[in-house]
Amino acid sequence: MSENQIFSLIRQLDNKLMAMESYLQSIKIQGDVPASLPGQYPGKPIPDIEGCEITIAANTNMSQGNIVLSADGPFLARAIHFCFRPTAGNQTGLWRPISSARSPDVGNDDDVINFYWEYQVTGSHRNRQNIPVPSAIPHQAEHGHGYFDFHVEDVFGATSTVSIKITPTVAPANAGIMFVGFSGAYLLR
Repeated sequence: MSENQIFSLIRQLDNKLMAMESYLQSIKIQGDVPASLPGQYPGKPIPDIEGCEITIAANTNMSQGNIVLSADGPFLARAIHFCFRPTAGNQTGLWRPISSARSPDVGNDDDVINFYWEYQVTGSHRNRQNIPVPSAIPHQAEHGHGYFDFHVEDVFGATSTVSIKITPTVAPANAGIMFVGFSGAYLLR
């Protein structure tokens, strides 16, 4: 093989490698979210949901819940989820809507809860929002499934604590329990 043929072969391989890198960068899943690929992060990804239940009183006071993460490795959160069930009234124990955004005629009598949410992670020194976020956003995300997909994974360090605050915008008709959780994966080392 001549020197020119070797250089030509190297150029061809380089072009194929650049095309493959471009293709991998363009892979998207579910609404243009970049795909998590094997080897992208150190450690073995183990799917998980980390959550807490927050008691919500029948008023507009802020309530808080905490999630303490495992020491096994960092947690990559892909989405935040919300569910509400009243603990009194005609709808006791039933999961109710987390916003009246789709049905403005739905009132408090239906045990719909409207609220602001926010969360922070210990050690990050960075808020995850500049102002509290309305519950109408996750309610409408994915056509009302009660969760909000992050555009990129939010990485929580091992043993960190995630503090979630819920502030009703209108006092709910009945007190209840709000489940708040993150779906994602632990990266075991």
